[in-house]
Amino acid sequence: MAQEIIPPPPGIVIDKSDDPQHVFLGSPGIVILPNDNYVASHDYFGGGTGSDSTAIFISNDRGVSWEREAGLRGQYWSTLFIHNRQLYILGDSKEYGNIVIRRSDDDGRTWTIPLMKIMDY
Repeated sequence: MAQEIIPPPPGIVIDKSDDPQHVFLGSPGIVILPNDNYVASHDYFGGGTGSDSTAIFISNDRGVSWEREAGLRGQYWSTLFIHNRQLYILGDSKEYGNIVIRRSDDDGRTWTIPLMKIMDY
């Protein structure tokens, strides 16, 4: 029996799983920075991932090519956004974890470490 040939997806592929049977990519996000660079993110989920990590990618050619610039442990189900010309990421620390926010002062290459505050309700 001949094996079916699956065409590549349309557009530019930013990242793919090295283990697509067990490690999945989710929660995609993208922003355009004030300097016209693009920053994209996604998290990892599935068996053995810990469901607590996000990858950050940067494009300086309007999305034609992408480089993985950062990995954030303790960042999950997250959204990138710009506020007052600053780049932020907001999400959970892990699946069903605490809400965390981080800021990047260098276009997504490095990120602040969120402070944990335990709320007593």
